Order: sequence, then structure tokens, then C-alpha cells
Amino acid sequence: MRVGTVKEIKNGETRVGITPEGAAEIVRAGHIVYVEAGCGEGSGFGDDDYRSRGAIVCKSADEVWSNSDMVVKVKEILPPEYPMLRERQILIAFLHLAEDYNPAMLKALLSARTCALALEQIVLPDGTRPAIVPMSEIAGYLAAVTAAQLLQRTHGGPGLVLGNVSGVLPVRAVVLGGGIVGQTAARTLAGLGADVVLFEVNHSVLRKLSGLMPPNVKVVYSNAFDLKHALRECRVLINAIYPKPDQRVVVSREMVRSMPEGSVLIDVGGSTTVETSRYTTLSDPVYVEEGVLHYCVDNTPALVPKTSTPALANVTLPIILALAGRGLQESLRQDRSLRNALVTYDGELVNEEVAMRQGFEDWHAVNW
Repeated sequence: MRVGTVKEIKNGETRVGITPEGAAEIVRAGHIVYVEAGCGEGSGFGDDDYRSRGAIVCKSADEVWSNSDMVVKVKEILPPEYPMLRERQILIAFLHLAEDYNPAMLKALLSARTCALALEQIVLPDGTRPAIVPMSEIAGYLAAVTAAQLLQRTHGGPGLVLGNVSGVLPVRAVVLGGGIVGQTAARTLAGLGADVVLFEVNHSVLRKLSGLMPPNVKVVYSNAFDLKHALRECRVLINAIYPKPDQRVVVSREMVRSMPEGSVLIDVGGSTTVETSRYTTLSDPVYVEEGVLHYCVDNTPALVPKTSTPALANVTLPIILALAGRGLQESLRQDRSLRNALVTYDGELVNEEVAMRQGFEDWHAVNW
């Protein structure tokens, strides 16, 4: 099979879908690898690193798309990439169509009859999302570190340190969601000295986290009354709720308005959960609304590509090798987790979660 990867064009995105070592593995398995010139620069990989591993370096993204049976990306396709999609071509990427309303991208995938697999929807039998886990760990850590930076005067904040200062009360921080992002953010905030309240709605997760978190992290059941009270006293709010197709607003505009002037809101989970949130970019990440600094970047792992690219490649390489070796249909027959991640196939929408989020009534489950 001919496998390709291109340079990401999303604002500030520096990760790459295939590393040089990954390319070498794919070539050793008997396949051809095409890479766009410069695709690995942001992650510290030069074109010669790919050439020396047997990959073919192409001058343009269009050359990669036109020559590849499977294209591996990190982030979702953007409008300039829509015309490059090919019929029956396999696309692997974080598509986020089950979380974000994006009918234009879905229409492009369907019109091109592309076979699209969403990395975030690969779910193992134990419920783990293997592609999400390492990126969530990084995003949780960066959410806490970013909050600490934004509290400083030079970044528009009130001029506070999170904690660990003798004789001074620590900053109160609230984290919504006890998943990987929330857990990592809470631990990092606690390590920086903050007084943290972690809200979670799943009772089994809540009980588990209560025994795992540091002493300065209080894990409580999430309800509107306690959340309102906590937000009135907190200086940092990190939203780490993984959005669902029917996700409701958890933090209202009124709740945000009640936070102290100059507080910081880091939204990792998605703009549907916090009423005042809207996606921002790495080049223009912060805005102020209701007196609160909002940071709502959805690709923060791009800030640390020399960590995030290898971490993601550890997950995606086995998937690439399986698809290239067995073909799409046989891989889907053998692997239920891949079937769950299939979004479009031969011009049809085949994913129920995506259909719900995009408002499509016409979707078809594929029987393998």
C-alpha cells in the first residue's frame, strides 16, 4: 500500500502524522511512504531523515494526496485540503466530528467517497481511547502550566502565584471532569501549590480519584449548587469535560461572571460545555469575556511536538501497519475498535455519534 503524510496546515500545528522511524517500519513491511517536504520540521525531523529511512519526499501536499492510498494526519482536514481527497482513499486523523459541528468537512468526505477513520473514536474493549490518552496527558499538564502563566501580570492576569509561598493563601482552582485531562491538570496544579477542587459526575471514578489525588485536591460530585459556590471563590477554571454529541452547557455565562475579576478559564474540553467559550488559536489564544481571561485552544500538544508527535506515533503506527497489511475491509472485520472509528465509507455516513452531532438522520451501519 502507498501511505502518505502531509504538513499540517491548522494554525500553530507542528506535529506530524508519521515519524522517520515510523516510515522505516512501514517501508520494511513492504509498503511505499510519501511525505510532503518540510512536514516534520516542527517536530524536529528533516527531509533527509525521511529519505534515509526509505520514504519518498514530495514537493507538495497535492503530490502526496494524489499518490497515496492512505493519508495519515494529526488534525482534521481544512477547506484547502478538501479538493485533494480521493475516492476510496483511507484518511486517518483526529476529525472531532462527533464533538464539533462541521457539516462542510463531512460533506467533503462524503462527496469524495473517502474512507475516514477518526482517531479519537478508537475505543478499546476496556473503554480506553488509546490515541486520546497521551494527548490528554499533555493537554492536562499544559492547561495547568498555562493557567499559572496567565495569572501573571505580564499576561493580563491579576498578578498571582498558584501557591507554595510561605504565609500566603494558595490560589483556588476548579477542574471540571475526572478523565485523563482533568486528572493530569489537577495533579499539576496541586504540585504548583494550588488548592484544587475536582468535579466529577461518575461515582465510581469519583471514589477512585479520591484515593489517588494529592491532599490539596478535593474530589467532589458535580452539581450546579456546589459548582456555583466554588467558581465564586476560584481564580482558575479548567474545563476538561470530554464533549458528547448532545453535550449540555455546564458552566453558564452567569457562573463565569461570578468569578473574580482577572480569573483564568482554560477550556480543553470543547466550547459546548462553557457558555462563554469559543475556540481560539495558538497564534491568538486569549480573549476576555465577563472579566475572565479565556484560553480555548484545541491543539495545545502542538506546543510540545518533540514529545507529542512520538507519543501519538506509538499509537498510530500499529494501526497504519495493520491497515496497510490487511487492507481496510479485513482490518475492520477483525478489529471492532476500528469499526467504531469509521466515519465515512464509500460515500455514506456510517457513524451514529457523528450523525447525531451533525444532525444527519440518514446514516447506515456497515455490517462486516
